[in-house]
Amino acid sequence: MPTNPQIVAFMERAAVDPAVKLRLEAVAPGPRHAESITSIGNELGYSFTVEEFVALRELMKPGPDAVALDDKALDAVAGGAVFYMGFS
Repeated sequence: MPTNPQIVAFMERAAVDPAVKLRLEAVAPGPRHAESITSIGNELGYSFTVEEFVALRELMKPGPDAVALDDKALDAVAGGAVFYMGFS
């Protein structure tokens, strides 16, 4: 199922707009979570459905092969590799 560009734009805005982020963080988990998130997006002018939000959320879940990185691996990925490898 192709992703609605409106929901992608909303998610991108939520990542950088502190006011939107606060509104989303205030949404309580539960059976109406997806409806609440969709409502906020729609109020802000983004056109997507609850079903589209749920589908995107499912796509974003880590798969069965996902691995949590330890601190050393995170440092290496985040640019700490030069120090980690012993170079200064």
